[in-house]
Amino acid sequence: MKPIELMLYLIIIFLGAFLLFQVQPLIAKLILPFFGGGASIWTACLLFFQAFLLMGYCYSHFLTKLDSLIKQVTIHSILLLSSLYFLPINLAEVEIIIGVSSPMKGILILLVMSVGLPYFMLATTAPLVQRWLSYVEAHKLPYKLYSLSNIGSLFALLSYPLLIEPLLTNEQQSFFWSITYFGFTMAFLLLSFLMIKQKDLSLVVQRKINIIGSAGKMEQALWLLLSAVGVLLLVSTTNAMTQNIPPVPFLWIIPLCIYLLTFIISFHSPHWYVRWYWFVLFVIASFVAILLFFIGSQFDIITQLALYSFVLLSSCMICHGELARLKPEVEKLTLFYLYISIGGFLGSLFIAFVAQNIFSQFYEFPMAIFLVYILFIISILLNKKKWRNKTNETKLKIQRVRAC
Repeated sequence: MKPIELMLYLIIIFLGAFLLFQVQPLIAKLILPFFGGGASIWTACLLFFQAFLLMGYCYSHFLTKLDSLIKQVTIHSILLLSSLYFLPINLAEVEIIIGVSSPMKGILILLVMSVGLPYFMLATTAPLVQRWLSYVEAHKLPYKLYSLSNIGSLFALLSYPLLIEPLLTNEQQSFFWSITYFGFTMAFLLLSFLMIKQKDLSLVVQRKINIIGSAGKMEQALWLLLSAVGVLLLVSTTNAMTQNIPPVPFLWIIPLCIYLLTFIISFHSPHWYVRWYWFVLFVIASFVAILLFFIGSQFDIITQLALYSFVLLSSCMICHGELARLKPEVEKLTLFYLYISIGGFLGSLFIAFVAQNIFSQFYEFPMAIFLVYILFIISILLNKKKWRNKTNETKLKIQRVRAC
C-alpha cells in the first residue's frame, strides 16, 4: 500500500470519529431550549447515539459479509451520497414533535429526523474502514486504528467547549460541521474508487480462512457485558455528578472524555493496560465510589469532579482493558465491534428505561462498580482456561512429534 493511500484511511477514520462526537454536544445544545435542562436530555441523546451506533456496526458487519467488494462499495457510496440531503443539520422539524406527550420520545424523533442518516453513516466508519484495510493488509491487525478513532472522538469533545462553542454561533457550528461532513464524504468516495481499482481484493474477500483461536460463546458474552458495564459507569457517573452540580454541557463532556481515553489507552498497545496495577487503583476507587454515593453532596464541586473522574477512569480501564485482551482475529473484527455496540446500547437502555423506574436513588452507580468485580473475575478465569487449553495442545503436538 502506498503511503498516500494509508493516509487516506487514517484521515477518514479520524474525521468520521471527530464528526460523530462533535455533533453530540452540538445537537444537545440545540435541543436544550425546547426541553429544558437536566440529565434526562443527555440520557435521551445518549440512547439515540448508542442505538444508531449499534445500527451502524450491524450494517458494517453484514455489509462485509457480501462476497463482492464492488457490491459493498456501491451500497455504501449510495447511502453516503443520500445522507448529504440532510445538510446543513438543523431543527427545522421541531414543530412536528411539539404535540408529543413524552419528552424522551420527542427528543428521539427530532434526532432521527435532523441527523439520523448522517450520524448512521459516521457510525459505520470505524469497523467498515478497518475491515477494508484488512483486505489490503491481510497480515496486519487493524485494532490500533480503533485507538485513532477514539482520539478523533476525544479531540471533538475537547474542542467543542474550548473552541467551537465560545467562538461560533449555533448556525456557524452547524455550517462548520456540515462542510466537514461533506469533505469526509468526498474522501470516503475517493477511497471507494481506489478499493474498486484493486481487482485482486475480491479473492481476499471470497477466500475461506481458517480462523485461529475463534471466539467462543463465553468470550462473546464478555464482549457484550464489558461494553454494557462501561456505558453503565459512564451514564450513572454523569447522572450522579449532575445531581449536585448544575447541568451544563461541559460537565457531560468530562465523563465522556474519560470514557474515550480508556479506549485509547487499552487499544493502542497491550503494554498500557497492566491488569493488576489498574485493579489496585480500581479497588481504591470502589471505596471512593461508596463514599460519594452516601456523602458526595458534602464535597465541593472541584472535589466531586476529581473523585468521580478517578472512579470512572479506573473502572472503565478494567472494562476496556479486559475487552482489548479479548479482541479476536481480524476475520471476527466486525462481529467484535457489533457486540461492543450491542452492549453499549443495552447499557444506555437500562439507564434510560429500567433504572429510572425501579430505583428510587442512583443505585445504578454502585451496581456498576459491583459488576466490574464480577466481570473481572470471569475474565481472569477465562484467560486461565484458554492458557491451559493452549498448554495441553502444545503438549499433544510434542507427543505426536516424538511418536513420529
